[in-house]
Amino acid sequence: MMTELQQINEELDTKLISFFETLSSLYQEQEKLNDQIKDGFWNMSRARYNMGIKFVGIDQIHEDNMCALTKVKVREDETEMFEGYSSLHAPEETQPVETVGLRKRNVGQSQEVSTPVGDDTASKTKKQHDPIRWFGVLVPPSLRQCQNQFKSSVETTIAIANLKQKLLGLKSEYLDLQKRKAEVASNVSK
Repeated sequence: MMTELQQINEELDTKLISFFETLSSLYQEQEKLNDQIKDGFWNMSRARYNMGIKFVGIDQIHEDNMCALTKVKVREDETEMFEGYSSLHAPEETQPVETVGLRKRNVGQSQEVSTPVGDDTASKTKKQHDPIRWFGVLVPPSLRQCQNQFKSSVETTIAIANLKQKLLGLKSEYLDLQKRKAEVASNVSK
């Protein structure tokens, strides 16, 4: 019985050390996120100063072209529950757009163009566009740095969420081990 109690104590120590190491990593990631967001806003303000307030603002956002550039997958079976990937680099999940029958296009004069249903030229996938191009082709480096800072902050946020999930798991395991230790200790004293 005493060996089981010693084994539980060793497991408790291991869990506690792992908990504090994870907590330290969490604090480092939170500080990193704070710096990334601060630098992102700093670079945005520099870009607004360089380009002018009218050229970097809400007026350049095209809501009809907006889509998420990063998606987060949630997994239930592992310690790291969240996984982010950029939709610019991941395989596209958009459905092909098909044109059936007659369609009017405004090319100079109005014309009617007939397109067969199975034609390869008719089925095209939507392409992701880099939102930085909303502000022009030759944007200042500070705006690109701003975009990179905010992109990396998304990855850091996912790391923080995973660390918090790991902390919750370690806390739960630690509490279970404490209950088991109390049961073994009460059995030894009887």
